[in-house]
Amino acid sequence: MPTLNWIGKDKVISHHLDVPYRILEHKYGLHLIKENRTNQPKAAIK
Repeated sequence: MPTLNWIGKDKVISHHLDVPYRILEHKYGLHLIKENRTNQPKAAIK
């Protein structure tokens, strides 16, 4: 079976080991608030 070889292949293959990483911590969230819609004014149609 043919193999692909090029200059810098070793760096490409092991690049993921050089990339810094960290574990993400949950800081923000999207909270949906249900409001009573009867207290809001209705748009007037002219």
